[in-house]
Amino acid sequence: PGAKNRQAVMSLVNRTWMPESILVNVDEETAKKRKDLIPLLSMKISHEGEAVVYVCENKVCQLPARTMDEIRKTLEAAVQRKRKVMKKK
Repeated sequence: PGAKNRQAVMSLVNRTWMPESILVNVDEETAKKRKDLIPLLSMKISHEGEAVVYVCENKVCQLPARTMDEIRKTLEAAVQRKRKVMKKK
């Protein structure tokens, strides 16, 4: 079992520069079973059998990105925010 677009999503995520980031790749069934370990994951589920990307920063998660175009744009925006923060350091 798993999302139909999982490989494409993971390929895009793995090609994206995201320092100081944590990537959690979990299927819906495992997220529900293990919500005791990471409660945040219990509500982060796939959509119609497709992988969904959630970008969370400063304890707040953005709306889920569902299409490859949305995922790409969401990751690019997160990278831009990260670059701004790193320039200030």
